Amino acid sequence: MSSHPHRLAFVLALTMLLAAALACANLPLGTPTPVEGLVSGDSTPTPVAEIPAGGLGTVSGAVCFPGEPPLPSLTLYFQETTTGAVTSFLHQDGTGAYTIDLAPGTYVAWAWSFDLGAGGSYSQAVPCGLNVSCTDHTLIPFAVTAGAATTDIDICDWYGETGDVPTPPGGEEGVVTGTVAGRVCYPSEGIPPMTAYFQDTVTNDVTTLDIALNQVSYSLGLLPGTYIAYAWLPGFTFGGSYSQAVPCGLTVSCTDHSPIPFSVTAGATTSNIDICDWYSQDSVPMPPGASGPTPAAPAGGVSLNCNGTYQRLRITDGGAAGKTASVDNWDSSSWVNVWNWAGGDPMVRQITNEAGLYSFGGCQQLVVVPMVYGGSGAVLEMTIHVWNGSGLTEVYLHEGTHGTWSHSGANLTFEESVYLYGEPNCCPCNRQYLQHTWDGSAFVQTGSAVNPTYSGTPPPECAH
Repeated sequence: MSSHPHRLAFVLALTMLLAAALACANLPLGTPTPVEGLVSGDSTPTPVAEIPAGGLGTVSGAVCFPGEPPLPSLTLYFQETTTGAVTSFLHQDGTGAYTIDLAPGTYVAWAWSFDLGAGGSYSQAVPCGLNVSCTDHTLIPFAVTAGAATTDIDICDWYGETGDVPTPPGGEEGVVTGTVAGRVCYPSEGIPPMTAYFQDTVTNDVTTLDIALNQVSYSLGLLPGTYIAYAWLPGFTFGGSYSQAVPCGLTVSCTDHSPIPFSVTAGATTSNIDICDWYSQDSVPMPPGASGPTPAAPAGGVSLNCNGTYQRLRITDGGAAGKTASVDNWDSSSWVNVWNWAGGDPMVRQITNEAGLYSFGGCQQLVVVPMVYGGSGAVLEMTIHVWNGSGLTEVYLHEGTHGTWSHSGANLTFEESVYLYGEPNCCPCNRQYLQHTWDGSAFVQTGSAVNPTYSGTPPPECAH
């Protein structure tokens, strides 16, 4: 896109309009807040509402466009810089602001009009002030953190040259396309990363779109034509589609799982193309040239990172030698042991019956190994491990006296006794509560509290 001859005057006017819009916008500015304490006498900690839910972060900012308000319909694109995955959102309310949720990561942001005639971005020219001296139009990476708000990501630079704004998936700058949009579903509490395929029914040409972890909707520019839509997990291990069963309601009476052809028209949006039927694997098309699904692992195999490789967790009881947690990896023909965690002498330390695989808000599963030490202190040691492709990496370690733990969604709660000098081991005066949230790569502390175990006047041993 070339610069307008009256660009300076226009930019100054646009800047004034943007300042007024931002002054009136009610953008969320929340940050994680430490939690209140536990209710006295409760054995299970109860987080208060201020604790962030975890899993996703919030991104907000202004949306500008070089023209008179209201804004035209736009598609906003957010690309994760490490994986290259692009998440897109429709912006059709004509306002100058947006707020969306994204998985944790580092992103760049841009936007295109529906006809791909104009593209804008969040670039170095935005904090520069969008005046004639702002000649750097490179996109600015920004971080998204689970449970936190990233603000002022203003998609307002529409003044770069051709190529400064990335071409949207499936589109070509200057070529009039249509837009397809819909939901992404999955038969689990979380949505794993996957690839969506949009196949032209005449030419069999396929446009692909990466779907990020827990992404619930999509939009994509496509050349005019008739298409079918489907998706596959990595390795073609599990597939879903937009089929006749979707408008039927996905009930047991919906037995027709054939893909529904839909039309894409230049300059228009085809909505409600929901990739939600995962209930007939034989009915999901394979992309042209694909080799077919990866053979499934034997019984007991689980893809810990939902990437088409398979692992299994075994807990073996060695009697006087104690329990051992082991992870094996499937090498296409047999199980290979790659990791072991020995509890040791059960009279000293033993792995509890709660050891196993746990999901913390998504498809990915983590190996949780709680261990209890003997003695009146009854110390609980918690370790959590993530699959790294060839073995396990420890991502959480904490121990506490009289410890208990629980988890809900992406949140892990650990409660323990804390002692002041001289307090008897049996009867702590306070209990500490810690909450950590899994962000996809690490546990981040999101709440804490220390509460007394008594009510009213403290007993003598607690009157310090």
